[in-house]
Amino acid sequence: MLRWAVLPDMAPLGMVSLGMASPGMAFSGMSGIFHGGGIANPDAFPSGLKSARLIPMKTYLVGGAVRDLLLGRPIHDHDVAFEGDAACFVRQNPGARKVGRDVDVYLLDGVEHMPLRGTLDEDLAARDFTINALALGEAGMLHAHPLALRDLADRVLRPASPTALADSPVRAFRAARFAAQFPDFSVHPQTLEQMRAVAQGGALAALPAEQVCRETLKALAAPCPGRYLKVLHAGGCLPPWLAELAGAHEVPAGPARYHSG
Repeated sequence: MLRWAVLPDMAPLGMVSLGMASPGMAFSGMSGIFHGGGIANPDAFPSGLKSARLIPMKTYLVGGAVRDLLLGRPIHDHDVAFEGDAACFVRQNPGARKVGRDVDVYLLDGVEHMPLRGTLDEDLAARDFTINALALGEAGMLHAHPLALRDLADRVLRPASPTALADSPVRAFRAARFAAQFPDFSVHPQTLEQMRAVAQGGALAALPAEQVCRETLKALAAPCPGRYLKVLHAGGCLPPWLAELAGAHEVPAGPARYHSG
């Protein structure tokens, strides 16, 4: 895992600085949040950690929220991970309410909290894609998968581990959804390889319909929804849920004046 400090007095973070990232480099674009390793303005702190900072446990803003923060995109969901076990978290936060049925997910002040899967390094390695394998501590320290920042800079969608999709087959649909959500990101060959392996192993058929529906609805609302189907097709993941569309790539699109490509 790589770590960087977040400092306040630099130009807003852009893809160029991401591409030049190296250990020890300071990240910024958050001057209203961090100052000298501390909180300059608590009210400006991301809401996910604003509540978590009152918890006497190590907590991190994780996943897509950190990704979007680094990309300069609006942050819609704040997910917080904490060190320690869930029982300790609940004892220290009586207002936390468990909302996960099969996993330990707790809602506290409107923000989802869940325990790290092992150490912080192990948790990042267990995430779906490298661009989401990020954790931001309250003091401004950024923790990242070794390939996370490079893949953000290169706009690459790559699995965080060799078993990322096998560990959670719904990630095959999530990969296609991210392709629709980030039209300028390329899909790494490893992503397509893992999608094909998951599909050929029959794991997609066992997915709950709600999970597939959730990813599909998000993809349809994304900037480039057509990429969702294209990537599912490239990864052999249209059947069984979208089997009717498996041959759609062979259907002529009609005269160019009727579509934008």
